[in-house]
Amino acid sequence: ARCLDTAPRPRRPGAPRAAAVAGRGRPADAADMRQAGEAVGGWADRVSSQIAGWSLPLHQAHPAAAVAAAYREADEPALLTLGIVARSEAPLIAPQPPNGTIWVVEGVSTLVAAAAQRVPASVVCRGGTPSVAAARLIRAAASAGWNIAVSSDFEPGGLHGAITLLRQVQRAGRPWRLTAAEYLAAPAEGEPFSPDQVPDTPWD
Repeated sequence: ARCLDTAPRPRRPGAPRAAAVAGRGRPADAADMRQAGEAVGGWADRVSSQIAGWSLPLHQAHPAAAVAAAYREADEPALLTLGIVARSEAPLIAPQPPNGTIWVVEGVSTLVAAAAQRVPASVVCRGGTPSVAAARLIRAAASAGWNIAVSSDFEPGGLHGAITLLRQVQRAGRPWRLTAAEYLAAPAEGEPFSPDQVPDTPWD
């Protein structure tokens, strides 16, 4: 279909230049780059950035709640785009119940298993470095008072993503099954990596 689309496509300005034109600081992450581009009228892709989750604690006033409910009725994890997550000014996340926790996993297989077993918990798949959509939802949950438990694969990329997310949610976040003892007890799997590739983990 794209090859048949002859309409001119808007060009996306360089993020640092767009930020300067908009009077913003230099972009620090993907969310900053997206906001800088939108601020100067740049085209924004609101579909590619997505978040997948099971039993997401979405506020009923937000349009994303109805979308997630349809997935839940089908016993499937919800797949939400940035477009639906950012669509409304209504609160995105429902108020936190006592000790309410969102469990953040890296691999989609863990999310699928949680849905298959209909676990009575809110599970979010961040997929490595959190997407803009995932970071937006998780930060909104932290702001609403939810506890954020962040897990990861025991490899450099996954750990970098976990550290990034924990920094974003600050006091609301805690590592989940990421201690050195748990690493040593885990079965060896995946591609080998050298010790100098492993980031310093602030929790252990």
